[in-house]
Parts: sequence; structure tokens; C-alpha cells
Amino acid sequence: MAAKIKGAAIGEDANSTSLTLKNLATADNSTFTLTLQTAEADIAANDIIGTLNFQAPAEGTGTDAILVAAGIEAVSEGDFSSSSNATKLSFKTASSEAAAEKMSLSSAGLLTVSNGVTLSDGDVVFANGHGIDFSAKADTGTGESATGSVLTDYEQGTFTANPTTDGTDYTTSSRGGASFYTKIGDWVSIQMNWFITTPSGTSSSGSLEITGLPFVCNASGNSVVGAASFGRAAMPSGVQVMAFVYDNESKIRFFATVSGASSGAFSADNLEGQITPFGQVFVSYPCD
Repeated sequence: MAAKIKGAAIGEDANSTSLTLKNLATADNSTFTLTLQTAEADIAANDIIGTLNFQAPAEGTGTDAILVAAGIEAVSEGDFSSSSNATKLSFKTASSEAAAEKMSLSSAGLLTVSNGVTLSDGDVVFANGHGIDFSAKADTGTGESATGSVLTDYEQGTFTANPTTDGTDYTTSSRGGASFYTKIGDWVSIQMNWFITTPSGTSSSGSLEITGLPFVCNASGNSVVGAASFGRAAMPSGVQVMAFVYDNESKIRFFATVSGASSGAFSADNLEGQITPFGQVFVSYPCD
């Protein structure tokens, strides 16, 4: 079979029973357009405007096998008017049934999937400021009040720790340390590794600090405590050292206690003259 309609050709391949729709024009954008129309004069919500179904009515086993197996429908989302023709696309599939909606694309571009999404490759990319919304899950905590249910950020990476002081800096040939972070939402977890090569003489003053944190702390006026360990440092007997991140800062401060009594900031002198002091810090803190 072959036919021509206003510059278009409709042809059937006798060898494959395929149907070809072709625009005979050769200019740019000369495509074939197939339009499904309804003659209904008053479109209301949930009216079906057009349908494309897939079916195997001659299947010998009958029953479910001969029902519509899949389909695509254009369905109105509300009453049509001079200022609205809001329509969704409904994607239907079947398992042991007449095909029913399993996915839809709204007029606003909202994609709704009924039973999960599996990616065989690639990533899900969100616009800035958007993320995964967990608000549908019930708040099951006790004595708390949830302030957010949207996960808007995840990243991981490295940074370089910089051991220094809040007074006169050390004299040294090198310092640093490969360190790692993982940021989930507005919380970041840090694994900091640091070293400083032979801090010389008594050049330094003040307290030990490690600068170079990748995010500024946003603790609403509070501070956050973490765990710290030291190697090759002059540590008095019974001293325990804790790491702190202060609000609106991006550095680690250290405070020491001796046998449970408060003893204040950890002095920079504890590293003076040692052969490559080193340490680790583990801390999580809120950030922007």
C-alpha cells in the first residue's frame, strides 16, 4: 500500500509489514507530524485527549494475554479554558491486567513513578538548592522536632591540614598532611592527618591550631568537640587533648585536661624541638 497526502508519503513494506510515514520535502526541519485529536467541545479534568495502545488480540492463550499490554495517554489535568490546556502524559504497562498507569509526566514537568527507579548507568543530577525529599517518611523521633527533610548536598574530597599557632608561627621546612572530608547536607565529617617537620627552637608562641578546614563552622554560637591524637609531641603525664571547632571558624583548636582538671589551650611549645610531630583529628560539625 502506498499513499500521498499533501506532500507526505505513507508506505507499507510488503516484506516486513512496517509502516513508514515520510515528509517528502527536503528542506531543514521537514519532519512528519502525527496529531491525535478529539472533537470533544468541553474538556474537563481527567478527560482523555488521545491514546496510543499496544495489544496482541490474536494471542491464543486468551484472558490476560489479549488485554491492552501497554499504552500512552494524554489526560487533561483540569478544565480547559482560554488560558489553560494543562495535560499530563500517562505511561501505562501491564503484568497480569489491562495496562494501568505506572508513570506520569505532568504539565509542570513533574515525573511520578509508581514503583522505584533503577539506573543501569549515569547519575541523577539535581539543580542547585534541590535534592532528595524525605518528608513522606513519618517523623519517628522522641522529644524532637524535625527542621528539614530535604537532602540537598553530598560531596567528599581532600584538603591539606596546616599546623600553626594563634601567636608567633613555627619555623619549619615543611608542614601539611593529606586529610579527608565527607559532607552530607549541612554536616561535614573530617579525618585530618597533619605533620610538621622539626619545629625549631623556641620560635613559636601561643596555642596550637590546625587551619585549612574546607568549610566554615555554623554552630549557632556554639563549638563542636572532636577526638585528637598526637605523636612525637611533649605530652605531660595524664594529659588528655580534645579538638574543638568554634562557630564561624574553619580551623581546629586544642584544649587539654590534666587528670580530669581543666588546663586550657594546648600550648604550641609542646611541639617545639620534636622530630616531625604528627597527629590526627576526627570531628563532625555543622556548616553552610
